[in-house]
Amino acid sequence: MDRRNCFLSRDGREIAVSQLILAHRAADGTVAHLCTIARDMTDAKRAQEALRRSEQLFRVMTENATELIALVDTKGNRLYNSPSYQTVLGYSPDELQGTWSMEQTHPDDRAKLLEAAAETKSTGVGKFIEYRMRHKDGSWRTLESHAGVIRNTRGEIENILIVARDVTERKRAEKEREMMEVQLRHAQ
Repeated sequence: MDRRNCFLSRDGREIAVSQLILAHRAADGTVAHLCTIARDMTDAKRAQEALRRSEQLFRVMTENATELIALVDTKGNRLYNSPSYQTVLGYSPDELQGTWSMEQTHPDDRAKLLEAAAETKSTGVGKFIEYRMRHKDGSWRTLESHAGVIRNTRGEIENILIVARDVTERKRAEKEREMMEVQLRHAQ
């Protein structure tokens, strides 16, 4: 039988342990004696608590960020999308879960996005890239993103973390300014 218990140290502190208790039986089947093996779980409990806090911090950060945060595998399949995808692009994280990240990418931008992804996978370094993604309502939004890699214990790239922001309004304002400058030059 495996149990989780607490032992008391000499100074009265509780020590979390995992305890294995083995019953040794006599020839007649009665319990002759017990053998117990206890393992100090203090470090494991600390590591578990640190992981829980880290996951909680990640969840709070991603769920409250205005940027689009995505985690994809090396083939581009979505593993995680932050709730901001619903605000910016109209898709809930559940709608995007498990889909290919290029599905909503503008056809004219797919090649450069795939090239950037390949470069990120080969070098381990992401770069800033601008591309268009389709909003759920059918309109196009211009995004600016940067990617980073997540490696496994062997140092191999396992996932890609993408952080993007909607720059549609900024691009519209830049285009409007350029048009006004052209009109101003022609008026002079």
